[in-house]
Amino acid sequence: MSSSSRPASGSDDSTASYPHDTHPGLVPGVSVEEQRVRYRTDKITFGVAGALIVGFVVWGAVSTETLTQVASAALTGVVTYGGWVFTLLAAVVLLFLLYVGFSRYGRIPLGKDGEAPAYSMGSWIAMLFAAGMGVGLIFFGVYEPITYYMTPPPGRAEAETYQAMHSAMAQTIFHWGLQAWAIYAWWARPLVTPLTAAAVRC
Repeated sequence: MSSSSRPASGSDDSTASYPHDTHPGLVPGVSVEEQRVRYRTDKITFGVAGALIVGFVVWGAVSTETLTQVASAALTGVVTYGGWVFTLLAAVVLLFLLYVGFSRYGRIPLGKDGEAPAYSMGSWIAMLFAAGMGVGLIFFGVYEPITYYMTPPPGRAEAETYQAMHSAMAQTIFHWGLQAWAIYAWWARPLVTPLTAAAVRC
């Protein structure tokens, strides 16, 4: 990186010294770890989020009954009237990421230009199943469909019936199939984009 593109020492504005107001994470050929940029915590965001979390915990400790009633009513309302929103959102995210994956953007490697992957495809798959995916399938692979079979969502089917069995399997597949992976990838996308030096040239 040239000296003109580095932020000035002691400067409060970490992006002011970069050309064309380019975000430091998108400077081609340079990883985020190698950049002399200080990423500070946003005090307003941190303060509001912290206050909400502390307030919620205090509410649960002081008045557990009212918190239980409000949370149960909110969950019932979301499941009864908002289920279609989750289904539609998951489908839209899946279609969008399939487009990204099979387009020219799907060939953008993570890391610096010409850098080899740290792990092979087989190693990545092994790590996925050795971590949360494997544990989840072992436990929830039986627990989840049985739970939906015995207590179906409102308006789907009567409990412990033939229709409830199909509904339970469909909901389980929805939670563990391509839609779930698409949602994981959607939230991972903004995290890995700054690590992609080639992103600024696409």
